[in-house]
Amino acid sequence: MAIAGSTLSDGQLACLRHHIRTHLASDLGVAELAGLVRLSPHYFSLVFRQAVGVSPYQFILQERIGEARRLLTAGSMTLAELATHLGFSDQSHFSRAFRKVTGTTPRSFQTSLRSPWLPGRPRVSVDAKPRVYGQTLGRTRSARP
Repeated sequence: MAIAGSTLSDGQLACLRHHIRTHLASDLGVAELAGLVRLSPHYFSLVFRQAVGVSPYQFILQERIGEARRLLTAGSMTLAELATHLGFSDQSHFSRAFRKVTGTTPRSFQTSLRSPWLPGRPRVSVDAKPRVYGQTLGRTRSARP
């Protein structure tokens, strides 16, 4: 359902994105976000979906999971600390939401970051020596005159 002539301005979207990113741990609601741009919650939900392509709740969830991926990559927090830091009620709620968005659990995501066998990486053992051009079985090819 398109709303004729109504959308959020770039400035309003920037304000909303900034507010969401700086308040990920808060219980962000549609009424609070609508108040930032001086719209009714119902109307705000309609124009937000039209402007962004997803509901305000989905956008907040995607931002939280994006931040979770960044923090998991950094590896400085436990999953329980991460869940609390990002505004989830508990680790279980966080894990379900993470899996719903990414298709994998936070633990699997964390493990894949540490795995030397990631797709796209050459499968070389830690003890293997890199092959240098011109060397075969430990001997250097002699230069041809």
